[in-house]
This record gives sequence, C-alpha cells and structure tokens, in this order.
Amino acid sequence: MLIDELVRIIPKILNKPYIFFGHSLGSRVAFELMDKLSTLNHTLPQHFIASGSRGPHKKSDSKNVAHLPDTEFIIELGKLNGTPREVLDNKELMNLFLPVLKADFSIAENYHYKGNSTFECPVSVFGGKEDINVTDLSCWQKHFSMDVDLHLISGNHFFIDSNKETVLQKLNDIITKILQVQQCSHLAEGMIF
Repeated sequence: MLIDELVRIIPKILNKPYIFFGHSLGSRVAFELMDKLSTLNHTLPQHFIASGSRGPHKKSDSKNVAHLPDTEFIIELGKLNGTPREVLDNKELMNLFLPVLKADFSIAENYHYKGNSTFECPVSVFGGKEDINVTDLSCWQKHFSMDVDLHLISGNHFFIDSNKETVLQKLNDIITKILQVQQCSHLAEGMIF
C-alpha cells in the first residue's frame, strides 16, 4: 500500500533529475518504488543509495522483535542505541509510537524482494562498520548492472546520526559527480565538430 501511495504522488516530481536515498527499511522502500516506477516506464533515478540495509532479496537473519510484548520490545529498541533514553523512559510517548515502531519492525523483519529486476543506474551502499556485514551490503549488486560503490562508515546501525558529517560528505560527493557529468554532457551537446 505504501508503494502504491508513493507511485500515485511521486511521478509529479520526476520531471527533474533525482536520486533515491534510503536508510534501513527506507532502502528497501526506495528499491520497491524504483522497481514499480520502472514497470510504469518512468525515468529512473540518477543514482540509488542504500544505507544500513542488506540487499533487498535477502531475508532478515536478525532476531525478530516486532511480536514482543511492549516492555520487552522497548528493551530491544534500547539495545539498538538509536533512541534517546529519555524517549524510551517516557511511557506516554512510547505508548503513542509503539504501534508505528512495531509495524515498521514487522515489515523490516519479514520483507524480502521477490522480483528479479536489474537496474542500469549507479548504486552506492553505505554501511556501519559495526552493523551489517559486507556480504549482506554487497548483495545489492544482484539488482544493478553497474558495480556497487561500497562505503563502510564508523558506527553501528545509526552511523547516519553518529557520523553524519561523513555521510553528508559522501552524499555531497555523489551529487557533485552527477552534476559534473550533466555539465559535461550539456557542453558536448553544444559543441560543433
């Protein structure tokens, strides 16, 4: 349902060059969206960036926690070091967010891509050195014709927060490279031989 809703909205903004960046479950959502856009013959992104995520076809091998009682789920959430202790200890706030968090975890634990699409756009994969293993990060290659550009960054699953300067610099480098290629192609179009 999420992909169908995004497909209904996003084509309105695809008239300009764009990239997809997704972290964790967001990487797999972005991948499914790209797959759906491709089947509808929409322009693909200039670059696809998966962050903190195993390849989309690979089933989760981590401990399933979405089904746990709330108290145990909150303990497991705390072990991930991505949620401030003040939030985890705030009962009212957690009661508000628990259904959404459990739904997200359930999707992340159960999702795996069942298709066999291969895309012809550049792909970068970011991973925390203390998070997902290199093999799981590298298996994004199965779905792209271009070589995966793998970036290992210090940190755990939340390296995008703990090491955001490095992540932002890598994103900036990718965008700069895209812009340089576009400028070169515009110059080449204007040349007379």
